[in-house]
Amino acid sequence: MSELNYSEMSYQELLSARDELLDSIIAFENNERKGERDEGWKECPNPADVYRVQLGMLSEILSLMVNNYSENICPVDDSFTAGEQLEFIRNVFWSKFESPFINEAYSMLEELMEQGNVVAINTMGDIYFEGRHVVQNQTKAFSLYRQAADMGYPKAMSNLAFCYLNKTGTSRNEGLAYKYMTMAAQNEEWDAQIGLGDMYLSGIYVFPDRDMARKIYINCNNNVPHNSTTDAYPAVLIRICEMMYEDCGDNIDMMINAYEMAKCAVSILESQIESGNYFAPRSIDRAYTIQAKISELLDNYSGED
Repeated sequence: MSELNYSEMSYQELLSARDELLDSIIAFENNERKGERDEGWKECPNPADVYRVQLGMLSEILSLMVNNYSENICPVDDSFTAGEQLEFIRNVFWSKFESPFINEAYSMLEELMEQGNVVAINTMGDIYFEGRHVVQNQTKAFSLYRQAADMGYPKAMSNLAFCYLNKTGTSRNEGLAYKYMTMAAQNEEWDAQIGLGDMYLSGIYVFPDRDMARKIYINCNNNVPHNSTTDAYPAVLIRICEMMYEDCGDNIDMMINAYEMAKCAVSILESQIESGNYFAPRSIDRAYTIQAKISELLDNYSGED
Protein backbone atom coordinates (compact mmCIF):
# COMPACT_ATOMS: atom_id res chain seq x y z
CA MET A 1 0.00 0.00 0.00
CA SER A 2 1.59 3.28 -1.10
CA GLU A 3 2.47 6.03 1.37
CA LEU A 4 0.33 9.15 1.00
CA ASN A 5 1.03 12.52 2.57
CA TYR A 6 -2.48 13.66 3.39
CA SER A 7 -1.24 16.81 5.13
CA GLU A 8 -0.21 18.27 1.76
CA MET A 9 -3.55 17.55 0.07
CA SER A 10 -6.17 20.15 -0.79
CA TYR A 11 -9.67 19.81 0.63
CA GLN A 12 -10.91 18.41 -2.69
CA GLU A 13 -8.16 15.80 -2.70
CA LEU A 14 -8.99 14.87 0.88
CA LEU A 15 -12.66 14.45 -0.09
CA SER A 16 -11.72 12.12 -2.95
CA ALA A 17 -9.30 10.14 -0.78
CA ARG A 18 -11.93 9.83 1.97
CA ASP A 19 -14.63 8.59 -0.41
CA GLU A 20 -12.26 6.09 -2.04
CA LEU A 21 -11.28 4.68 1.35
CA LEU A 22 -14.91 4.49 2.48
CA ASP A 23 -15.88 2.57 -0.65
CA SER A 24 -13.19 -0.03 0.09
CA ILE A 25 -14.01 -0.19 3.82
CA ILE A 26 -17.75 -0.59 3.20
CA ALA A 27 -17.13 -3.26 0.55
CA PHE A 28 -15.02 -5.27 3.02
CA GLU A 29 -17.65 -4.96 5.75
CA ASN A 30 -20.45 -6.00 3.37
CA ASN A 31 -18.48 -9.09 2.29
CA GLU A 32 -17.84 -10.01 5.93
CA ARG A 33 -21.55 -9.73 6.72
CA LYS A 34 -22.28 -12.07 3.81
CA GLY A 35 -19.47 -14.43 4.81
CA GLU A 36 -17.83 -14.03 1.41
CA ARG A 37 -14.06 -14.51 1.31
CA ASP A 38 -12.10 -14.88 -1.93
CA GLU A 39 -8.54 -15.85 -2.85
CA GLY A 40 -7.30 -12.53 -1.46
CA TRP A 41 -7.42 -14.03 2.03
CA LYS A 42 -4.45 -16.26 1.09
CA GLU A 43 -2.31 -13.22 0.32
CA CYS A 44 -0.21 -11.07 2.64
CA PRO A 45 -1.44 -8.62 3.72
CA ASN A 46 -4.91 -10.16 3.76
CA PRO A 47 -8.10 -8.07 3.47
CA ALA A 48 -8.46 -7.76 7.26
CA ASP A 49 -4.97 -6.26 7.53
CA VAL A 50 -5.73 -3.85 4.70
CA TYR A 51 -9.02 -2.95 6.40
CA ARG A 52 -7.26 -2.02 9.65
CA VAL A 53 -4.71 0.13 7.80
CA GLN A 54 -7.46 1.86 5.85
CA LEU A 55 -9.33 2.68 9.06
CA GLY A 56 -6.19 4.39 10.33
CA MET A 57 -5.82 6.31 7.09
CA LEU A 58 -9.47 7.39 7.25
CA SER A 59 -8.97 8.61 10.81
CA GLU A 60 -6.02 10.72 9.68
CA ILE A 61 -8.02 12.25 6.82
CA LEU A 62 -11.00 13.08 9.02
CA SER A 63 -8.73 14.68 11.61
CA LEU A 64 -7.13 16.88 8.95
CA MET A 65 -10.53 17.89 7.60
CA VAL A 66 -11.74 18.88 11.06
CA ASN A 67 -8.56 20.66 12.17
CA ASN A 68 -7.46 22.38 8.97
CA TYR A 69 -10.76 23.43 7.42
CA SER A 70 -13.81 25.20 8.74
CA GLU A 71 -17.04 26.48 7.29
CA ASN A 72 -15.39 29.90 6.92
CA ILE A 73 -12.54 28.70 4.70
CA CYS A 74 -13.44 27.74 1.14
CA PRO A 75 -10.63 25.81 -0.64
CA VAL A 76 -11.51 27.33 -4.03
CA ASP A 77 -11.44 31.03 -4.88
CA ASP A 78 -11.63 33.34 -7.90
CA SER A 79 -8.08 32.46 -8.93
CA PHE A 80 -9.30 29.02 -10.03
CA THR A 81 -10.47 28.46 -13.60
CA ALA A 82 -14.14 27.92 -14.34
CA GLY A 83 -13.41 24.24 -14.94
CA GLU A 84 -11.71 23.90 -11.55
CA GLN A 85 -14.58 25.68 -9.85
CA LEU A 86 -17.11 23.39 -11.53
CA GLU A 87 -15.15 20.31 -10.46
CA PHE A 88 -15.20 21.58 -6.88
CA ILE A 89 -18.94 22.29 -7.11
CA ARG A 90 -19.72 18.78 -8.35
CA ASN A 91 -17.52 17.25 -5.64
CA VAL A 92 -19.44 19.20 -3.01
CA PHE A 93 -22.97 18.52 -4.28
CA TRP A 94 -22.39 14.91 -5.33
CA SER A 95 -20.35 13.82 -2.33
CA LYS A 96 -21.91 10.97 -0.37
CA PHE A 97 -21.33 13.00 2.77
CA GLU A 98 -22.30 16.47 3.91
CA SER A 99 -19.76 19.13 2.90
CA PRO A 100 -19.26 22.34 4.88
CA PHE A 101 -19.06 24.27 1.62
CA ILE A 102 -22.58 23.87 0.22
CA ASN A 103 -23.40 27.60 0.44
CA GLU A 104 -20.04 28.64 -1.03
CA ALA A 105 -20.40 26.15 -3.90
CA TYR A 106 -23.95 27.29 -4.64
CA SER A 107 -22.89 30.97 -4.75
CA MET A 108 -19.94 30.08 -6.96
CA LEU A 109 -22.26 28.25 -9.34
CA GLU A 110 -24.62 31.23 -9.50
CA GLU A 111 -21.70 33.52 -10.41
CA LEU A 112 -20.64 31.19 -13.21
CA MET A 113 -24.22 31.14 -14.50
CA GLU A 114 -24.32 34.94 -14.52
CA GLN A 115 -21.19 34.84 -16.68
CA GLY A 116 -23.08 32.69 -19.19
CA ASN A 117 -21.23 29.47 -18.41
CA VAL A 118 -23.39 26.83 -20.10
CA VAL A 119 -21.95 23.92 -18.07
CA ALA A 120 -22.82 25.78 -14.87
CA ILE A 121 -26.41 26.31 -16.05
CA ASN A 122 -26.76 22.61 -16.84
CA THR A 123 -25.15 21.67 -13.51
CA MET A 124 -27.66 23.80 -11.62
CA GLY A 125 -30.36 21.95 -13.57
CA ASP A 126 -28.90 18.63 -12.38
CA ILE A 127 -28.88 19.87 -8.79
CA TYR A 128 -32.58 20.76 -8.90
CA PHE A 129 -33.49 17.69 -10.96
CA GLU A 130 -32.04 15.35 -8.31
CA GLY A 131 -32.70 17.58 -5.30
CA ARG A 132 -29.03 17.75 -4.28
CA HIS A 133 -28.98 19.80 -1.05
CA VAL A 134 -31.95 21.80 -2.38
CA VAL A 135 -35.69 21.18 -2.52
CA GLN A 136 -36.21 19.08 -5.63
CA ASN A 137 -37.78 21.18 -8.39
CA GLN A 138 -37.87 19.45 -11.76
CA THR A 139 -39.81 22.31 -13.36
CA LYS A 140 -36.89 24.59 -12.55
CA ALA A 141 -34.48 21.90 -13.77
CA PHE A 142 -36.34 21.73 -17.10
CA SER A 143 -36.11 25.51 -17.49
CA LEU A 144 -32.35 25.44 -16.85
CA TYR A 145 -31.81 22.55 -19.26
CA ARG A 146 -33.76 24.41 -21.95
CA GLN A 147 -31.64 27.52 -21.38
CA ALA A 148 -28.40 25.56 -21.71
CA ALA A 149 -29.70 23.58 -24.69
CA ASP A 150 -30.64 26.79 -26.51
CA MET A 151 -27.02 27.87 -25.99
CA GLY A 152 -25.90 24.72 -27.85
CA TYR A 153 -24.75 22.48 -25.00
CA PRO A 154 -25.22 18.80 -26.05
CA LYS A 155 -25.57 17.41 -22.51
CA ALA A 156 -28.40 19.86 -21.83
CA MET A 157 -30.04 18.84 -25.13
CA SER A 158 -30.01 15.25 -23.92
CA ASN A 159 -31.45 16.23 -20.53
CA LEU A 160 -34.13 18.33 -22.22
CA ALA A 161 -35.08 15.47 -24.54
CA PHE A 162 -35.65 13.12 -21.61
CA CYS A 163 -37.73 15.78 -19.84
CA TYR A 164 -40.01 16.03 -22.89
CA LEU A 165 -40.15 12.25 -23.23
CA ASN A 166 -40.87 11.49 -19.57
CA LYS A 167 -43.06 14.51 -18.76
CA THR A 168 -40.49 15.73 -16.25
CA GLY A 169 -41.02 19.37 -15.39
CA THR A 170 -43.05 19.85 -18.58
CA SER A 171 -45.74 18.20 -20.69
CA ARG A 172 -44.87 15.26 -22.95
CA ASN A 173 -43.79 16.29 -26.44
CA GLU A 174 -42.49 13.42 -28.56
CA GLY A 175 -41.53 15.66 -31.47
CA LEU A 176 -39.30 17.89 -29.35
CA ALA A 177 -37.94 14.83 -27.54
CA TYR A 178 -36.90 13.34 -30.88
CA LYS A 179 -35.44 16.66 -32.06
CA TYR A 180 -33.22 17.21 -29.03
CA MET A 181 -32.39 13.51 -28.65
CA THR A 182 -31.11 13.42 -32.24
CA MET A 183 -29.11 16.63 -31.83
CA ALA A 184 -27.48 15.38 -28.63
CA ALA A 185 -26.82 11.89 -30.05
CA GLN A 186 -25.04 13.41 -33.04
CA ASN A 187 -22.74 15.15 -30.55
CA GLU A 188 -21.76 11.87 -28.87
CA GLU A 189 -24.03 12.15 -25.85
CA TRP A 190 -24.27 8.48 -24.98
CA ASP A 191 -27.48 8.74 -22.95
CA ALA A 192 -29.13 10.44 -25.91
CA GLN A 193 -27.95 7.71 -28.26
CA ILE A 194 -29.58 5.12 -26.03
CA GLY A 195 -32.73 7.24 -25.80
CA LEU A 196 -32.83 7.54 -29.57
CA GLY A 197 -32.45 3.78 -29.92
CA ASP A 198 -35.34 3.33 -27.47
CA MET A 199 -37.52 5.63 -29.56
CA TYR A 200 -36.85 3.60 -32.71
CA LEU A 201 -37.37 0.31 -30.87
CA SER A 202 -40.72 1.39 -29.41
CA GLY A 203 -41.88 3.50 -32.36
CA ILE A 204 -42.06 6.76 -30.42
CA TYR A 205 -42.56 9.61 -32.93
CA VAL A 206 -40.97 7.37 -35.61
CA PHE A 207 -42.01 4.10 -37.20
CA PRO A 208 -40.74 1.12 -35.17
CA ASP A 209 -37.36 0.06 -36.55
CA ARG A 210 -35.67 -2.74 -34.62
CA ASP A 211 -32.65 -2.84 -36.93
CA MET A 212 -32.06 0.89 -36.51
CA ALA A 213 -32.34 0.55 -32.73
CA ARG A 214 -29.82 -2.31 -32.73
CA LYS A 215 -27.44 -0.29 -34.89
CA ILE A 216 -27.65 2.70 -32.53
CA TYR A 217 -27.11 0.55 -29.41
CA ILE A 218 -24.10 -1.25 -30.89
CA ASN A 219 -22.55 2.01 -32.08
CA CYS A 220 -23.01 3.47 -28.61
CA ASN A 221 -21.48 0.40 -26.95
CA ASN A 222 -18.50 0.59 -29.30
CA ASN A 223 -17.77 4.19 -28.36
CA VAL A 224 -18.95 4.76 -24.78
CA PRO A 225 -16.22 4.56 -22.10
CA HIS A 226 -16.30 1.05 -20.65
CA ASN A 227 -16.00 1.96 -16.99
CA SER A 228 -18.14 1.92 -13.85
CA THR A 229 -18.60 5.70 -13.68
CA THR A 230 -20.46 6.04 -16.98
CA ASP A 231 -24.24 5.71 -16.63
CA ALA A 232 -24.66 4.90 -20.30
CA TYR A 233 -22.42 1.83 -20.29
CA PRO A 234 -24.59 -0.51 -18.18
CA ALA A 235 -27.73 0.98 -19.77
CA VAL A 236 -26.65 0.07 -23.30
CA LEU A 237 -25.44 -3.36 -22.17
CA ILE A 238 -28.91 -4.12 -20.82
CA ARG A 239 -30.58 -3.18 -24.10
CA ILE A 240 -28.18 -5.24 -26.21
CA CYS A 241 -28.71 -8.20 -23.86
CA GLU A 242 -32.47 -7.92 -24.22
CA MET A 243 -32.19 -7.98 -28.01
CA MET A 244 -29.77 -10.91 -27.92
CA TYR A 245 -32.15 -12.80 -25.62
CA GLU A 246 -34.96 -12.39 -28.15
CA ASP A 247 -32.75 -13.27 -31.12
CA CYS A 248 -30.51 -16.08 -29.82
CA GLY A 249 -32.75 -19.09 -30.49
CA ASP A 250 -30.49 -22.14 -29.95
CA ASN A 251 -27.26 -20.17 -30.40
CA ILE A 252 -25.38 -21.10 -27.24
CA ASP A 253 -22.50 -18.70 -27.95
CA MET A 254 -24.91 -15.78 -28.17
CA MET A 255 -26.56 -16.89 -24.90
CA ILE A 256 -23.21 -16.99 -23.13
CA ASN A 257 -22.14 -13.60 -24.48
CA ALA A 258 -25.46 -12.09 -23.46
CA TYR A 259 -25.18 -13.55 -19.96
CA GLU A 260 -21.66 -12.14 -19.50
CA MET A 261 -22.83 -8.71 -20.64
CA ALA A 262 -25.80 -8.82 -18.27
CA LYS A 263 -23.54 -9.90 -15.42
CA CYS A 264 -21.25 -6.96 -16.17
CA ALA A 265 -24.18 -4.53 -16.18
CA VAL A 266 -25.45 -5.84 -12.84
CA SER A 267 -22.00 -5.54 -11.26
CA ILE A 268 -21.57 -1.94 -12.44
CA LEU A 269 -25.04 -0.89 -11.30
CA GLU A 270 -24.57 -2.45 -7.86
CA SER A 271 -21.32 -0.52 -7.52
CA GLN A 272 -23.01 2.69 -8.65
CA ILE A 273 -25.84 2.24 -6.14
CA GLU A 274 -23.31 1.85 -3.32
CA SER A 275 -21.64 5.11 -4.42
CA GLY A 276 -24.97 7.00 -4.37
CA ASN A 277 -25.63 7.21 -8.12
CA TYR A 278 -29.06 8.81 -8.71
CA PHE A 279 -30.04 6.81 -11.81
CA ALA A 280 -28.64 3.33 -11.08
CA PRO A 281 -31.57 2.15 -8.89
CA ARG A 282 -33.91 2.72 -11.84
CA SER A 283 -31.94 0.26 -13.99
CA ILE A 284 -30.93 -2.48 -11.57
CA ASP A 285 -34.25 -4.40 -11.65
CA ARG A 286 -34.18 -4.43 -15.45
CA ALA A 287 -30.62 -5.78 -15.34
CA TYR A 288 -31.54 -8.48 -12.80
CA THR A 289 -34.53 -9.49 -14.94
CA ILE A 290 -32.61 -9.97 -18.19
CA GLN A 291 -29.78 -11.76 -16.37
CA ALA A 292 -32.30 -14.19 -14.86
CA LYS A 293 -34.00 -14.78 -18.21
CA ILE A 294 -30.72 -15.56 -19.96
CA SER A 295 -29.62 -17.77 -17.05
CA GLU A 296 -32.87 -19.75 -17.43
CA LEU A 297 -32.19 -20.15 -21.15
CA LEU A 298 -28.73 -21.52 -20.42
CA ASP A 299 -30.10 -23.90 -17.77
CA ASN A 300 -32.73 -25.21 -20.18
CA TYR A 301 -30.14 -25.63 -22.92
CA SER A 302 -27.86 -27.60 -20.58
CA GLY A 303 -30.81 -29.72 -19.45
CA GLU A 304 -31.59 -30.69 -23.03
CA ASP A 305 -28.03 -31.96 -23.44
